[in-house]
Amino acid sequence: MVGKYALILLVLLFVGCSQQQATISEQESQRLIEIQERSQGKWERLSGEEKKYMVERLGHGNEVSARMLLSPKKD
Repeated sequence: MVGKYALILLVLLFVGCSQQQATISEQESQRLIEIQERSQGKWERLSGEEKKYMVERLGHGNEVSARMLLSPKKD
């Protein structure tokens, strides 16, 4: 589980968020993991509310960033 949190933070830094914005709460991390697992990493499987949450809260208004966060970890 810790690896998923580290991956989330790394992706946020990668997409150009400031260091302050790169910090997400444990609750946000848990919700992202739940959304990832339920949707199997597919944007099309998200509800309108989930897409809005992903873009506005986690993607900082950027849909591309939100989609990157949704993508499953590549091994």
